[in-house]
Amino acid sequence: MVSDPEKLPGRSALIEFCHAAEANARDLISDAEVLLEKERWPRAFALAVLAQEEFGKCLMAMVLAMASPDVVSAHLHELRSGHIRKLRSALEHEALLGLPEGPPELLVSMDQIPEIARDGNDLKQWGFYVDISEDGSLRQPSEIGEREAKAVVARVHKVVHPPGGLHSVPFWP
Repeated sequence: MVSDPEKLPGRSALIEFCHAAEANARDLISDAEVLLEKERWPRAFALAVLAQEEFGKCLMAMVLAMASPDVVSAHLHELRSGHIRKLRSALEHEALLGLPEGPPELLVSMDQIPEIARDGNDLKQWGFYVDISEDGSLRQPSEIGEREAKAVVARVHKVVHPPGGLHSVPFWP
C-alpha cells in the first residue's frame, strides 16, 4: 500500500489507464476472434477471459479516478495483481447492465459473481497450461472445445463492445 498521496497516480493518469485497458480489452477479444477462425479453441477461450479481466481493470481504474487518495492507496495494487477482483468488476458491470442479452439463464446474478470470477481465472489458465492434479490426472488445454470457446468469446465481445459503447455509462467523463 502506498501511503504518500503525492506518489499516487492522479485522476487523469487513472482515466488514461482506463482508456488503455479498454483498448487492450478490445484488442484481446479481436485476437480471440481470429483464433476462433483458426479453430484454436483453448487460446481463443483464454484470451477472451483475459479481455474480460482487462475490461474489469478499466472499470476499476475509473472508479479509483473518482475516489479519495486513501481509497486509491488501498486498492491500487488490485489493478496490477488482482486477477479475480478484475474479473469480478467486469461481471458486476455485466450483471448491472443485464449483459449479455439473451435467455435469463445467461444473465449473471450478483450472488454468483465471486464463484464465477474464481472459476474464470482458473479456466483462463486452463486455456494456456497443462496441469496435473494430486491424483495424477491431467488437465490439458485441448479439452476446451469449440462450443466453450465460441460461447465465452461471444459473451465477452458483447461486454467489451456494448451497443452505444462504454462511453454511454453514466460515470464516464
